[in-house]
Amino acid sequence: MMQALRGSDPAVMGAYRLEGRLGERVFYGRRGDGLPVAIHAFLPVGGYDLLARLPPLCTARVVEVGRTVDAAGEWAFVASEFVPGPSVAELVSVEGPRGGHELDQLAVRTLTALGALHGAAIVHGDLHPGNVIHGAEGPVVTGFGLARGGAPAYAAPEQVAADEFTMAGDMFAWACTIVHAATGRPPFGDGEPAAVFDRILRAQPDLGALSGALRDVVAACLAKDPAARPTAQYAQQLLISGTPSPPARGALKQPQVRPPAPRKKHDLRVPVISGIAVVTVIGVVAGWLLLGQEEPAPKTALLAANNARPPATPTPTPTPTPTPSPTKKKRKRPVANPTVTVQVPVYPQPQPTQTRRKRTPKPRPTVTRTVRPTPAQSKESDRPTPTPEQQTVTVRNRATGLCLAVGHGQAVAGQNAIQWTCTNGPEQQWIRKGGQLVNKATGMCLGKGYGTPGSAAVQNPCNGGAVQYWTHQGGRLVNASTGLCLVIAHSEAKAGKSATLWKCNPSWRDQQWIIQ
Repeated sequence: MMQALRGSDPAVMGAYRLEGRLGERVFYGRRGDGLPVAIHAFLPVGGYDLLARLPPLCTARVVEVGRTVDAAGEWAFVASEFVPGPSVAELVSVEGPRGGHELDQLAVRTLTALGALHGAAIVHGDLHPGNVIHGAEGPVVTGFGLARGGAPAYAAPEQVAADEFTMAGDMFAWACTIVHAATGRPPFGDGEPAAVFDRILRAQPDLGALSGALRDVVAACLAKDPAARPTAQYAQQLLISGTPSPPARGALKQPQVRPPAPRKKHDLRVPVISGIAVVTVIGVVAGWLLLGQEEPAPKTALLAANNARPPATPTPTPTPTPTPSPTKKKRKRPVANPTVTVQVPVYPQPQPTQTRRKRTPKPRPTVTRTVRPTPAQSKESDRPTPTPEQQTVTVRNRATGLCLAVGHGQAVAGQNAIQWTCTNGPEQQWIRKGGQLVNKATGMCLGKGYGTPGSAAVQNPCNGGAVQYWTHQGGRLVNASTGLCLVIAHSEAKAGKSATLWKCNPSWRDQQWIIQ
């Protein structure tokens, strides 16, 4: 749905007059000759020019890729043909879940769109039902610029845990989108982001009434291990064939265990570029996407791996052991209970852990020895001198003089970080741990919200992801995931105002933070 432009939005971007908002930094505009376009604006990071390489058969025509400058700084933008129509989210909300042939076509055509993006080395990074439009010629996949990860219920486990955006993550989001279209809800539910993230990491998906090949492919794409998910081309092939071929025996070594080298095909770590251009599908089968693409065993193997373990049938191998006749004891054991031989390979595994446990106390005496040689300093050496990354600090904005805090010190996931009159209370104290800022009152880590310029910084349970890591550069706190700086917008010295993320500018005092 189009919204009116905000006061801070530009009126013109390049050769296009903006007339409305389609999303965060996504605008509806017109060229001088009246051509309607969707314009996606984003920070000018490297690689966005790859969008011009999208195959014309599977993309809406990219009109222009360029740069512009406004009051907020420099922006890159992609203008593509505007495709009118309701999104999958709107369609399901108004008319209910989709099914039958319509659902099958949605699945195949969106896979074709992802195949086109991935073939051009582009990661969408934010696929969800709101980004799939039902145009006149069928489903159209749209992107929301290089700001990624705005829909928690469709984030892949590796995105939640480590802020990794990959093609395998797009496949996870695609599966979530199909489940939403078929059932009216995402497979891991909705609600508070922290609760949704926990279910994505630990729970099994609810696929509702999905059946047949579509259910199988969707289930494979929702594997926790990104290397266990099929590519867009292979998933499309499975859907078109309707009956996945029998799994190869070597394909059963996943997804609970780290995949062997051949499985790394799916973990394509390319420069992450969102699907900014509008990707449309013409036809059901894009045969060119399938040429020369051979994938590992289909979904059946991926699903069977959850329940299958390496076969224990090689127990005949212990039967030759009596023939070498090492000892009389070994002859008696197989006769008394042949299953004992199955347990023999299991015993060596706990032994290394036991030896490691015996070694762990060894560093402790070395600590006491380092203390003893310096009796005069023994009291101080008992307490390790805190490095800057271990200290409890306050974080004060240089422009406003107010301190970074969590309102009322409440441990609520997703709560905005604010500025407040400095009192040195626990809600204003932050423990620096390896780049993380942990609030002393709540025990939660400061991180990004949606990660787009202007979005709030929030607290969430510490998860080790890059979204919760900060560097202190030139007085600025820079988020490791987005490269954006923590700021109090317009230097407004108002207690309770939220801290937000914005493009770093060395001359802005409201991005300067005094840590002491």
